[in-house]
Amino acid sequence: MKKIKYGSLKEVEIKEVSVLIEKLFNEFIGPDYGQEGKDTFLEYISICQIMERYEKENHFFLTAKDQDKIVGVIEVRDFNHISLLFVDQVYHRKGIASMLLKKAVELCLKVKPKLEELEVNSSPYAEHIYEKLGFAKTEDKQEQDGIIYIPMKYKINN
Repeated sequence: MKKIKYGSLKEVEIKEVSVLIEKLFNEFIGPDYGQEGKDTFLEYISICQIMERYEKENHFFLTAKDQDKIVGVIEVRDFNHISLLFVDQVYHRKGIASMLLKKAVELCLKVKPKLEELEVNSSPYAEHIYEKLGFAKTEDKQEQDGIIYIPMKYKINN
């Protein structure tokens, strides 16, 4: 494995990101969801939906690449909410999620210099991963449109 490179998602990479997230969702998160939750999430990560969000000024995506292959992605909405954070299983425990978060925080602070925290609605599967990244649970597990999540916050030390 060569050095991982981080950067902004390019429009031509949207399909690759959608496919990666779907694969990881089906493997790790989907098994805990009913059909409504699976349908809701798969629609959210469809190429069409990602493209729509990609074109919005209040969203950004960062990728982690090993050579030309995308191995991780983070999506942030409104410069304060993580919508997606996924890393290919082969690349787990290599600091990629941590680096994506770090770079996302840097971008958020450029737009909102006084930003004090980031929010995420974590899947039950990822709760312990977010805790390792420094997030703390703010509410109990919830469900909306079949999506099961745990609200969490990350304090930014400016």
